[in-house]
Amino acid sequence: MSAEAQFSKQFYDNSRTFFSERVDYTSVTALLVHWERNDINPENEIDAVRDIFEKDFAFATLSFPIPPLCPQQALNREISAFVATYSNKSDTLILVYYAGHGDVDAKGKSIWAAAALVSKGDKDGAEDPTGLRIAEWLKTHPPDGVTAVSVEALVSKARRLQGLVDQTAFPPGSFLGKLSEDAQKEILYRLQALDTVMYSADQSAQACVAELEGPTVRTSFQALGQSVDAVCKAVQTPIILDPQFGNHLELPKDAVQVATVADVQDVMTLRQRLLGQSSIPGSLELPRELIHFAWETTDSDMGPRFRNGTLKTPKSLNANQSVLVESVPYQDWCATDKVRGSDEIQEIEWTVALLSPPKRVDYHILPCVGYIDEPVHRSYGFVYEIAAEYDTNAGPVLPRELYKIKPIVALGKRIRLAHELIATLGNFHRVGWVHKHISSYNVAFLPRARQTHSQQHPSMTRVSFTNKHSVTNSVVDLASPWLFGFDLSRHGDKTSQMREDHSQASNIYRHPDRWGKPKMKFIKAYDVYSLI
Repeated sequence: MSAEAQFSKQFYDNSRTFFSERVDYTSVTALLVHWERNDINPENEIDAVRDIFEKDFAFATLSFPIPPLCPQQALNREISAFVATYSNKSDTLILVYYAGHGDVDAKGKSIWAAAALVSKGDKDGAEDPTGLRIAEWLKTHPPDGVTAVSVEALVSKARRLQGLVDQTAFPPGSFLGKLSEDAQKEILYRLQALDTVMYSADQSAQACVAELEGPTVRTSFQALGQSVDAVCKAVQTPIILDPQFGNHLELPKDAVQVATVADVQDVMTLRQRLLGQSSIPGSLELPRELIHFAWETTDSDMGPRFRNGTLKTPKSLNANQSVLVESVPYQDWCATDKVRGSDEIQEIEWTVALLSPPKRVDYHILPCVGYIDEPVHRSYGFVYEIAAEYDTNAGPVLPRELYKIKPIVALGKRIRLAHELIATLGNFHRVGWVHKHISSYNVAFLPRARQTHSQQHPSMTRVSFTNKHSVTNSVVDLASPWLFGFDLSRHGDKTSQMREDHSQASNIYRHPDRWGKPKMKFIKAYDVYSLI
């Protein structure tokens, strides 16, 4: 039996019972998804599946090649449009067929990958034996929650970044050769450091010292991730800060390959939204009834602020997403108005639009899915997704609350926390974003719900605390602070509203020029002052 015939028979047998219990469908449409750039050439497979669906089952078919730039956003838009167009009646059926690499992460969610996997080449692995050897070694003892696909993606990215240089210089005609001399020196320096990390990992992979293998693997993975991040930042920074590149919606054609390897497009998307050159994607307001709140926490200085809950997702997903809602009070100048001004709503939607695009972990911002309006509480609520690994019964812990629970924390952990906050602020300022309210009120930790191997990391702090909802024995990672309080944030060059604030609790973190009635427009240096 041919592969096509076997697929057709299995599909028919597995779906026969389901279809017999349903009314006849008037139409069935299948979306065939694959990567535009890939390492497995699935075109023949897609063609074969299309023939089966159309000839054997009389299904209509559509194809969508996932682009290499902003793939998650492009796929989300395509799936949403596909569902809205072809599943608008109860007697219609839609199918999605995916041809590509995949895996499942620690939360049970699928991971799709294209050529971001280390190429195994021929049977002897002749195409990239070094990358394959390092990837296979790192997969033997990966950090907790890291999948095999993630390991291969990291190694592959490292190998592609190494390919940006030829010996000790950029190849003739390389886009990177058009950058400033200082930018080129920084990129070469970071690439040389990456070469050192990869060489060390390869040597360890070949040695495979059994008694030290686990810790060595996890240390190498962490070092590789940090080195890859450093190279990407070295490439991103001069591109997004150069007016001839960073202030335009599209990069020159000769920069696309570099941008893809170094994740430049996501950073440019964020910067363009800051500059107001990228439109806000539709309405970002969520219906209040979609969120079921478990409980509220009340901060004595700020009033009700953080609430855990679940966001009712579409029935087709058959799941509810755990969310954290941060309440933001209406602005004082419209507190007596029954209807908020359009300017305020525009500011809220602009802020949510900044928080919603995918960001690197070192931004320390939870993914924002929208906002809700709560006139009863005279506030808006930023709705953030939280991963299943966090304890939703405990809620976020502010640094001053953690200090009350555990006043003495090892110096190394405090240094690691300071490093993460400094790096976060650097990422903000690099794209032109200022926070305007860096303080211990706007930094929070999310206790982890269960014990994992990663809790052995030096940055982990075990705490037990009591709130009005539960008593938990949780682990807080001081290397994973989350930043909140974005209601005042803006682009660094945007006109400052010079709002008065005479609160001592807030002014203690501010530069004297910004006390009470501000004397100066807010600049990046004031964020640095608040952090120090």
